Amino acid sequence: MLFIMLAGILLGMALRGVGRTVRLGRSLSITVSILIFVFGLSIGSKPAVVNNLGSLGKPALLITLAGVLGSVFAALFYDKLFGRKEGGQ
Repeated sequence: MLFIMLAGILLGMALRGVGRTVRLGRSLSITVSILIFVFGLSIGSKPAVVNNLGSLGKPALLITLAGVLGSVFAALFYDKLFGRKEGGQ
């Protein structure tokens, strides 16, 4: 699995200036949507998860919020350190 990701990274680096990678945006969105759908199917097909959804909901929500807030703060911190300087560059 890791090899496949590494091969994709290397191929993306090789095709960086070609212009074909612009078309990948739409197919990437479709692929991610399909992956999320299949993940939902996998979770929904497990009775143990569905039956305990009420007790799993609050911790899952807290973990999700913590992850989102952490990502936002990390992005703001990154922007402060390495963001654009005055003049747009």
